[in-house]
Amino acid sequence: MGRTRATPFAGAHVLLTGASRGLGAVLADELAARGARLSLVARDAARLADVAARTGGAALPTDLADTAAVSGVADRARAVHGPVDVVVNNAAAFWLTPLDALTTEQLVTTVAVNLLAPAELIRALLPELRTRGGHVVNVASLGGIMAIPNLTAYGASKAGLAHLTEVLRTETAGAPIGITLVQLAAIEGTDMYDDGMKSPMIDRVVRRAARLGLRMSEPADRVARRIADAVEQGRSSLVVPRIATGFHLMRRSPIAVAAALDVHRGKS
Repeated sequence: MGRTRATPFAGAHVLLTGASRGLGAVLADELAARGARLSLVARDAARLADVAARTGGAALPTDLADTAAVSGVADRARAVHGPVDVVVNNAAAFWLTPLDALTTEQLVTTVAVNLLAPAELIRALLPELRTRGGHVVNVASLGGIMAIPNLTAYGASKAGLAHLTEVLRTETAGAPIGITLVQLAAIEGTDMYDDGMKSPMIDRVVRRAARLGLRMSEPADRVARRIADAVEQGRSSLVVPRIATGFHLMRRSPIAVAAALDVHRGKS
């Protein structure tokens, strides 16, 4: 699946979004257990405080749909733990709704949280990451590859995040920056899993795969371990579950061809 810079979490300052619940809260526990110093970002201040208390992290309550608020997150994290070593863009906004049934606010929030906030955080952190080295982890979704009804805004925003990650990889080539793209299916034990299973298509895919002995979902704690391992092992991408790797490779094939042609042109 490709290699990138490996980044150990022991002693690293990690800025983690979406940390108050679901996969983000479980990932905070996993990274804390590996010795990371955490700056935790989410909108729900009460839940975020609970996660910060048990992980020793710093709670930075922020509405990631508010562009003005996002622009100050990097400085707030630096003020607590110093320069950021790893940014994990995990937060997600999700409505299982057809496009014409979404409100303007829901549409704007989905794109802002899932795509614009990660882009702004990365943009703010790139100068120090280029100088000191570090890692960018973007958590996307197989919903950004497959055309799943009622996930129009979510799927489009996650597809955008995946593409941003691939372009960022080319723009930072040669810099001491690891970049890991995570593509997830259903994550058991999360609110998004419960909501996602209300989609007839998602429910059919998960259940039919299960009858064949194939898993299209995994528990949140296992996913968190796999994400942490991918960063520490220098993996450029991670697909969960593994059975869905083919979807990721098909999506990435034009990118690989373009990269090969560019290398060839440079040698001609």
